[in-house]
Amino acid sequence: MRAFILGLFTVCIAVGFVMAGASPNYVPNPAVAAVSAVMGGDVTGTVGANTVISATTAQLTSSTMTRTNNATLRRTWTRFDWTNAMVVALGASTTGDIQVCTLPAKTVVTRAFVVIKTAGSGTTTLTVAVGRTSATFIDYVTANDAQAAANTVYGATKATIGTHLYDGVTFIDDLPSWTATTAVNAHFISSGGNLSAVLTSTGSVYIESEVLP
Repeated sequence: MRAFILGLFTVCIAVGFVMAGASPNYVPNPAVAAVSAVMGGDVTGTVGANTVISATTAQLTSSTMTRTNNATLRRTWTRFDWTNAMVVALGASTTGDIQVCTLPAKTVVTRAFVVIKTAGSGTTTLTVAVGRTSATFIDYVTANDAQAAANTVYGATKATIGTHLYDGVTFIDDLPSWTATTAVNAHFISSGGNLSAVLTSTGSVYIESEVLP
């Protein structure tokens, strides 16, 4: 049901952009109304940068403990792109990190993917991994071939999911810190040449996350 709701919400966003000619930082209110109808409750809020949709009726009922917030729809997918210039800027070394993003405190990471846009060249091998734990950063997506064909996806199979999202038996969610921000990095390793010699490497990192209330 959650997947259906989020899917409908995404469609509403796309339709709203086309109809309203809105910027990517604004989602027209009809999208909120559509989600409200599906949820069977009152969903309020204008969606923009750093705002949250709140459902006032589709939520857990208080018992002995006191509920302190309305149910919220916070899970999002975000895409980050790297360019070949970013890889080359790592310099005369065979290892280097490009920071993907900074996770706010109380952020839960649920999935991550690496997608190759154009295959790297110029060195014998080139791998890329994504994670938050130095020095290998393989805890979200393991180290994989960045010279693979365009549209190769890593993180979609158990063998390429990092240990903070899959422990070998169970898929898990990762909460890096309750109080502090956390950097996520893409870790590149080359052989047969330094990273400064890499050519044509581009790709994207997708992260699914939500910030707890």
